[in-house]
Amino acid sequence: MSERDDFLALVDASLRFDYQAGSVNPVDDPFTTGWRVMDEATCAHITGGRFLIEVPGGERFEIDDGGGNCLRAGVKHRITLLEGRDVVSRWSHARFTLLGNFDALSLFDVPVALSRPTAEAVGSINTDLWNLHKQPIATIADVLRRKALGMRLLDELTRGRVFRPEGLDRLRAAERVGEVLTHIGENLHRPLPVSELARTMALSPARFHSVFKDAIGSAPRDYVRVARMQRARQLLLHAELSVAEVAERVGFQDQFQFSRAFKQVVGISPLGYRQRAWATAI
Repeated sequence: MSERDDFLALVDASLRFDYQAGSVNPVDDPFTTGWRVMDEATCAHITGGRFLIEVPGGERFEIDDGGGNCLRAGVKHRITLLEGRDVVSRWSHARFTLLGNFDALSLFDVPVALSRPTAEAVGSINTDLWNLHKQPIATIADVLRRKALGMRLLDELTRGRVFRPEGLDRLRAAERVGEVLTHIGENLHRPLPVSELARTMALSPARFHSVFKDAIGSAPRDYVRVARMQRARQLLLHAELSVAEVAERVGFQDQFQFSRAFKQVVGISPLGYRQRAWATAI
């Protein structure tokens, strides 16, 4: 198989969509998100107003009435309403991942400011996702529809975009430990000692630590800790789960220890995160 065929097979086998939050809601003036870093992509379509998006380094993007934006996970930014009346934001926070935790959007040169046709399509998909999310997932058809909407959203954002060379380099590195990443993603509900992860690659713990850090850029324990908190953030958006239940699902038997670890990684308590996530307007 060619390198291109290998890449397409990887996407086909491991591409995943996770809807984190979203809504269709009015935005009141004055409004700002403040400086923030999200673990998921932020995609929005705006009508009735103009917004300013700032990122470190002095880059500024003005989003006109009817336009939209896409900010990849991990990009520090601030969104401010410049002017408008009867402003409405159709937004979503979503994760597109490969190999369990690799940001698929990081592979593409997706612009911060979306073209009007793309923004309108994104807004329509976000509306459908929000309407679906408001109802309990009751049938397999509901699950499939959400997944299909997520893939449509990714298609709209990446259609015609070029690959970012540094993104492909990072993906190739992640592939070397792909089996381990999958194992971690499937077992976040329980302890994951480094010795167990090393056996997945038939390596000694010391050698595995070196190989993993070279490929991912962080030590195995640090990666697992962050992966647990990312999963916790997803679960906290489900109002039917208590914080104690979320803690158990990401490998913590003690709610206090979970809350402390969550705040160390995310910067806010689990309950505070839940309240802030659904109060976000964009």
